[in-house]
Amino acid sequence: MDACDENEVPSRKESPPGPSGNGLPRILIASHSEEDHDPVDIGSRSSPCRCTLPQKPSVRGPGKGVDRQLGETEGAVAATTQQRKNFHARKNTLAREPLRELDVADSELAKLTAGTGGVRIVWSTTLRSTVGRAKLRRAPSRISRVPIKREEAERAGVEIAYFLTIELAERIVDSEDRLVSTLAHEFCHLANFLISN
Repeated sequence: MDACDENEVPSRKESPPGPSGNGLPRILIASHSEEDHDPVDIGSRSSPCRCTLPQKPSVRGPGKGVDRQLGETEGAVAATTQQRKNFHARKNTLAREPLRELDVADSELAKLTAGTGGVRIVWSTTLRSTVGRAKLRRAPSRISRVPIKREEAERAGVEIAYFLTIELAERIVDSEDRLVSTLAHEFCHLANFLISN
């Protein structure tokens, strides 16, 4: 037996067989009932079989009648909040450790920034479109007409102070994994600045 009842065949007669408006041939099905011997055209826009399928129950949001398991969600929120508080309490010390490990170029960055205090890490609340930003500032110790580049500065007797800063978005960097990956990325920018001048 079909999914459709025999009684659900439309009572009006369909158009005679022939090509439909879209250029495809119409498919005709003969009725199995003894009462109706007219063929049914299923190539028309409306389906002759009015089968009802079981509908899925609609899923509603938490405020619209679905009971939330408050004990589990409150516990998860409290644990996440505690993790963030712990991270914010020790984020400055966590940021220093990867910088020592990342300085693999014979400690060249540490040598260049020794007089200025090394690489500074600044936590910013205003960064919204990026996770971090690398900044390099060069300051000559003596004014000279020679362009400020490291190779030429050594010949001309001009010393250059390098101020390196990594600015991190406080709102986005909220875990140790994000901190390490962002520091590694920004450290590569600083190393590139200093190597390529």
